[in-house]
Amino acid sequence: MNTKLVSLIASVVFAILMAGGFFVVWTMSKSYPQTQPVPDDLKAIEIDSVKKDAENILNGLEKVSDIPIPVPTGKMGKGNPFS
Repeated sequence: MNTKLVSLIASVVFAILMAGGFFVVWTMSKSYPQTQPVPDDLKAIEIDSVKKDAENILNGLEKVSDIPIPVPTGKMGKGNPFS
């Protein structure tokens, strides 16, 4: 057999298998329910308590530098040691 014919047959078989696999996955995904029921025993998160915890954590931090970090002016005018 000619190699072009073998590669053509292989590519057609591969395309058919890929299309069949896509169809199977697509039909299986349609069978699952789109929305999940929410259990009644779940509690809503209180945002105020989360905000209070974040404020307690962030109040202990202090700002030591600006962003972006400014260019140091003490080294301006010196030669580049890497050149």
